This record gives sequence, C-alpha cells and structure tokens, in this order.
Amino acid sequence: MLKGTVNANGQLHGTVGHEVVACNEKDFLKFVVKETTNEKVIRDGAEYRMLNMKVYGHSWQNGTPTPTEPQPIESATEVKVLGKNWYSGDDVTTTRYVEVSTNPIPIGTYTISAKVETNYPNAEYYGVSILNKNDSAFYTAILNAEKDGRYYWTMELTEECYELGFYVAETDSSSTNYTTIFSDIQIELGNDATEYEPYKEQTLALPTLHGIGDVRDYMDFERKKLVRKIGVLSNPTFQLSSGYFVDNSELFSTDVTNSYNDYSPDDLSVILSNKLPFYKDGLASKNEIGAYQGYRRIYARIQGVSSEEEFNSLMQGSEFLYILAEPIETDLTDEEVALFKALHTNYPTTTIVADGEVEVTYVADTKNYIDKQLGIF
Repeated sequence: MLKGTVNANGQLHGTVGHEVVACNEKDFLKFVVKETTNEKVIRDGAEYRMLNMKVYGHSWQNGTPTPTEPQPIESATEVKVLGKNWYSGDDVTTTRYVEVSTNPIPIGTYTISAKVETNYPNAEYYGVSILNKNDSAFYTAILNAEKDGRYYWTMELTEECYELGFYVAETDSSSTNYTTIFSDIQIELGNDATEYEPYKEQTLALPTLHGIGDVRDYMDFERKKLVRKIGVLSNPTFQLSSGYFVDNSELFSTDVTNSYNDYSPDDLSVILSNKLPFYKDGLASKNEIGAYQGYRRIYARIQGVSSEEEFNSLMQGSEFLYILAEPIETDLTDEEVALFKALHTNYPTTTIVADGEVEVTYVADTKNYIDKQLGIF
C-alpha cells in the first residue's frame, strides 16, 4: 500500500493519501506525515511533538461596511489543538433545563453523547438544545439512542454553536423535585459515538495573520519566519483627487507604502476596509461608494461627499488591508518558536482548529496509519 523509494540512509519517501515525508526503518516504520487542514481530525497520530507547521492568515467581515455602519475586520489569531472531544464544559445537573457554555463548535456533522442518570419516574427522553452566539436555539438533539451505556444523537450544525441547553422531557411537567445528571459529555466530528475522552486543548497564540483571497500572511515554523503579504493602513488622511467630480461626489486618495505602482489587476487591487466596500470598476467616473488600491494609493468615494473635511470626518477610525507589492519577511521570536515546540498530537485522535489553512507535519502511529490507508476507520 505504501509507495515510495528508499534512499541511502534507509528512509522511505512517498505519498499515500496525504504526503508521507519520511519513514524511518529502525523506528519500526515511524511515519512522518504532512497534512493540510482548517478544521480536521487526524486519526493516525502518535502522542508526539509536532514536527513542523505552517499557518496561513485569513480575514473576513460579517457584513458590507459603510461609514455609518462599520464592519470590523476579523483575522486569524490562534491555532487550537484538541483531542476528539469538542465539549469543554463540566458535567451538567438540572431539574428541568439548564444552559452551559462550550468551546465554539463550527458548522459540520457531529455526534453528541453522554451518560444520563435521573430519578424522574416518567422520563420520556433527554434533549440538548444547540444555541448560536445570539443565544438562539437552532437545533435540538434528542438523546434517544443508546450505545455502551451512553445516550447519543448525530446532528448537522448549520451555524456555530456557543451554548448547549440540557433538559429532560417527562410526563409530569409541573414537578421540579427530580434531578437529571448528564456526565462524560462528548461532542465529536462524524456520525459515530465512540468511547468517551476528556476535553484536551493546546493553544498556539499567533500575531494577527491577515488574508485577502489567496494572498495571505503566514508563519513558517520550519524556517522560523513570519511572512507578511498584507499591509495594514489605519486611520489615514485622504486628499482630493482633482478632475473626478461626479454627481456631487469627489474621488479621494491616500498614499500607501509598498503597494502596486500601476492600475493593478482586480485580484491585486482588492482592499478590505471596516468602513468602505471594495469597488473598482468605474469608481473614478461613477457616484458610488467604495475603495480600491492602485498607483501606490488607495482611491475612495462616498456618494454625495465632495469636501475633504467631510470625507475625512466619515473616515475617522478607518482601517484598510491591502496587498503588498513585496512581501516582508522577519524572524520568529524565541517565544513563538518555543510555543510551537510545546505542541503535540494526541493519541489516537487530534483535531486542529484554525481560522486559516494549516499545514502540519506530525508523527503517525504505525498501526493507525496503516488502518487508515486500508479504510479500516
């Protein structure tokens, strides 16, 4: 099943599913695997330190920005290394219904399971409400299937989960003299309830890593380098760009260092701003709202605004992300490298969670790796 070549040092190189970087014969086939992931489960990892990691930036907004309704720019700031269990709370005791917070759980297919003990004489079923960041329930899991003494339910989350509401349904809804305990609670990716594992978490704090489309900052722990491809401009002052007056609005611009000195193609002229949407096509001759970069400047227009004073007043507190003409590379700090070296995969399951793409090189457990290639799990 493993295809590759053995070099003069007795190391096997090849690929199976994902990239096998090396396999050391004397260590009984200790596979070193490189995998690219955003939110993925590694089911073949040994309990061993991470060998290498490359973390890419990502930036996003939750709406279309305007000067009067700014939309903050959010970017990648951490990587979390978990086990298989996403539930970060404690056991839950309730007489009827109780809500508890948990580590945010992204969109996807999960199985929730728990031991349940109750003294309700007429309990019909046990339920868990799934709540979003606005405290609104958007899914209900009914724990009515049982496996190895645990109740479980497979659920499809269409929104991020921030809280869980545990309850018991029974025939005498007026009684509060009974207690139900949910213990060993587990939420795991996939549609199978497996043996309980306590919550595990390792966090790698990052400098803010931005991204615009496929152009992204990144940290390379193998080279010990931070590479910036996205520039940040905060609260700039704009000047009038004469000759572009259209329907009571003027075009304004501001200098941008290390940006493109031409009318850049669309993929390079893109900006992100907390106060203006990206708009390029014909902005110089249209009474529209938007901004783009080109000729080492950011150009912007707001409908009906023609004076510098009014424009800059509306732009107070503005922030712009733009694509750099030349990447800026710096060394990682000793502290950043040390934090990475402290990370390890969990046996047998590791979940890596990040806002951007992550490439991980890790040591695979021999048996689990081969089982994975054979499709045994």
